[in-house]
Amino acid sequence: KNPRQEGSVEYVARRLVTIYPVYAFGLVVAALLTSQGPPPWVLVLQAWLLQAWVPVITEWGLQMQCWFLSCLVLYWAIFPFFFRMIQKMSLHQVLLGMVLAVCIPVLYLLIPDLFYGKPNWYEHHSWGLMRDGTDALVVMLKFHPICYVHVFLLGMLLAQFRVLMAELLADVEDLWVVGISMDLLAPVGYLGLLLVFNWPMVSPPFAKLSARIFALLPLQACVVLGLAGLDSFPAPRLASLFSSFNFLESYSYCVYVMQFICMTLWFGEDFDLSFFMFLVATATFVQLLVQTPSDKLWKLSPTQASWIVPTVMSLLLVLISTWRWRGGQDHVLPDLIQGDGFLDIHLPLRMSAEDWSTTGGGAFINPSATLVDESRLILAARLHRRSYRKSTFENGTLLEEIWFSQIFLGSLSFDSEDWQALNASGAIPGGQINMRPWDGLRMVDSKPWTYPNMCYRERWLPENKTMLRFVVTGPEDPKVFPLTTAGSCSNSRTDCWSLREPTDWCGKSPSHCETQCNSRWCSHQEVQLAFNSYSPKEGKSCDRRDVSQMFLASGVNVRHPEHVIQGRHLRCGQLDHNEKNWIPFQREGKTYVVYSLIPHVVRELADTGSCGQQWRSIFPKLEEMQSRLLEMAIRGSAQAVYVNAPNATPHLPRPHYLALFHAADLKVRRYAHYAYRFSPKPPFQILQVSKVLPLEMLPAMPGAPAFAFASGLVVHDQQVILTYAAGDREPRALLMSLSRLDDFFK
Repeated sequence: KNPRQEGSVEYVARRLVTIYPVYAFGLVVAALLTSQGPPPWVLVLQAWLLQAWVPVITEWGLQMQCWFLSCLVLYWAIFPFFFRMIQKMSLHQVLLGMVLAVCIPVLYLLIPDLFYGKPNWYEHHSWGLMRDGTDALVVMLKFHPICYVHVFLLGMLLAQFRVLMAELLADVEDLWVVGISMDLLAPVGYLGLLLVFNWPMVSPPFAKLSARIFALLPLQACVVLGLAGLDSFPAPRLASLFSSFNFLESYSYCVYVMQFICMTLWFGEDFDLSFFMFLVATATFVQLLVQTPSDKLWKLSPTQASWIVPTVMSLLLVLISTWRWRGGQDHVLPDLIQGDGFLDIHLPLRMSAEDWSTTGGGAFINPSATLVDESRLILAARLHRRSYRKSTFENGTLLEEIWFSQIFLGSLSFDSEDWQALNASGAIPGGQINMRPWDGLRMVDSKPWTYPNMCYRERWLPENKTMLRFVVTGPEDPKVFPLTTAGSCSNSRTDCWSLREPTDWCGKSPSHCETQCNSRWCSHQEVQLAFNSYSPKEGKSCDRRDVSQMFLASGVNVRHPEHVIQGRHLRCGQLDHNEKNWIPFQREGKTYVVYSLIPHVVRELADTGSCGQQWRSIFPKLEEMQSRLLEMAIRGSAQAVYVNAPNATPHLPRPHYLALFHAADLKVRRYAHYAYRFSPKPPFQILQVSKVLPLEMLPAMPGAPAFAFASGLVVHDQQVILTYAAGDREPRALLMSLSRLDDFFK
């Protein structure tokens, strides 16, 4: 509407009504539904349509598919200026401009290719990761508004081209060739796009970026021009055939905004025809009840609406994040659940905004805890999220499932009043637990414990030339437990795997240990941390090593998680099969693991990571349970803790170890969790097994089975803290007295 007579601000304000109301509605619904949300400052940027301008947040904001709306604001702002310039261009100038718009973006890839020395340099980036400048550059090329200005200008040049071509052909009498050409343009463009997306042989090279930036522009131009036709000429046949559906333009935009929200709300397991009917119905609802009324109100004062509405949206989203996410992850279970003699609480694990930006965020799951000094609770948890990626290579298609995984550490100090408040009402001192990434973990070859330094699992499908790859980017499922009850001098300068005897001459004092014996002093406030992980490559082939194994780091300083420490491979099991769910524990200064439940196999760990003496025993009632649950796998959980409280454990009034295990139906990913007690002396015979423990469950995603996974155990002053994750989404803790837990052993 006469853009030459209004400035950029007025033009943007007038155009915003076509996208912002539905976008804002989608943001609010997504904020209420999401299981994890970005920090408030990210929400403010999204409210102002700035998410595509900041690479560190683009891939993990709410409603990520709406990134291109962020670009449109820039393009509308520059439209009046370029309109006046392009309107004066001749046909030759327009044609040259169109060629440049397609060709110049080749430099977007060519320059980095020359800098990195390889054309596939962008494969370094994994979705959601922001580790270095290469990650930032890939995200910029994929989403930044500046990188798509040429696409917008090409559209404007096409508009001028159709006007100039119509003037050129105005005096031509026989136009059947022109008519046929215009009729074929859109079908040819659509056919080309179908071939590109469905036939790898014609897919453009390095399609992850080239297809987005320039490679498909000629085909897309054919579609646009083939549907628009030439000015003052009859509309092309395809456009005329479907012209009666032009009213669906605004409805299709509602589908674009609401698609992932509908996927979250969908009750079924398959996205079949009924889902698409649900999506269309939702889009219709949003168009009629949100967009149509907003359109009328916005036009009353477009300029004022263009800043008032985003301001209100900013405040609303921040309020939702404060109320709904409590400043961190979202959880759909109540913060506090009171049961029969127990409390179930949400664990408010938090990370800094800087760590969120660095890691890309995620959900804290499978928390583990241990106690040092009777007043300091040490916690470890796994930061987890999933991503999927599709790419092509010379021999076919690569489909990657990526589990982003990293261990975070934290601690919490308790005084007597804090313990009383925790046991009485589930109150956490300070209201939150600050967690930091365990950046100091290293492999034996001193490399960081991250992908691509780790092996991954692959399977080739020759029938459709597809490679399936499963990648885990870091260590998983930590189990934290004490190192020593008193400070000790190590036999090593770097870790605390082998501690000297308390009477050793080197153990007089920390300074004596370090200066006179050239060894490391291992504080009683440091801990051991067992975890499972895909095998480090360490310069070896991953053949038959693409499995999860158990590792242990000894002497971890939670207050300084950046301190370098090696994780050692526990070579107690099968090296070519998955090994996980071992139960570590300390006894008389030595470290042991429960390797299996049936039979109950306990192994002592040697200083090198290999296994020393082994004890094997049978518990008939557990074997009977397995015979009844043939489809279930019985495996260990958490760590074992020593208990000697006869008055609180009348069903076993003598010293014992308390531990956890789970019966897992892996087909549907459902777990039943149990406590069990075993003897504190070899052969560590199982003494009792409890009834099923009452853990709260959540589905990992809508329509999936609900489950919980127990991962930590602490006993303090005859009170039990059992930490677990609900649905790979929420960290929680079950609190009860030792006597109440004893009731489960009746």
